[in-house]
Amino acid sequence: MKYPLLLLSAGLSLAFSPAQAQSSPRALDARNGFLDAKFGMPASELEGVRLTSTVGAKQVYERVGKLPTLGGNKLSRVHYTFYNNQLCSIMLNVAGKSNNDGVLRTLQQAYGTGTAEGRTRTWEGRTVSLVFGTMGQDQANGVVSVSNKALVKQMQTRGAVGQPQRSVLSSEGQ
Repeated sequence: MKYPLLLLSAGLSLAFSPAQAQSSPRALDARNGFLDAKFGMPASELEGVRLTSTVGAKQVYERVGKLPTLGGNKLSRVHYTFYNNQLCSIMLNVAGKSNNDGVLRTLQQAYGTGTAEGRTRTWEGRTVSLVFGTMGQDQANGVVSVSNKALVKQMQTRGAVGQPQRSVLSSEGQ
């Protein structure tokens, strides 16, 4: 039997069995995305977004219209980053301390306690990484970043233009 832990305003739910909730890396990897998006999907399959920037093979889209909620907590922005037309990361902005506290509780229910360092909490799966952090003295603004490790590494290695990057410290060409 599955128990819905994260309810989204779009009527979608993320459901995890108790065994998955106890094994946070497996639950994170099994989801392989966030909200209604799956890592590796092309941009054309994501509805309700607009293109905000393009740099070479990297494109960033922003959710428009009614934003989903995360565990009943309001999100202020949702951005999707694609590399070579494959979704590689999702960034959710959260405004308000009560929303931040609620998002953190929701993430902990779904993925376990995570690793805390200062105002940041991290969950590391084998293939997916999730980071939640708050900003400001009153911790009123928060960010959730979910990414596919292999796709992000590919983007960082090849750069936004899709070409291998040379280090300025490289001895090539000297």
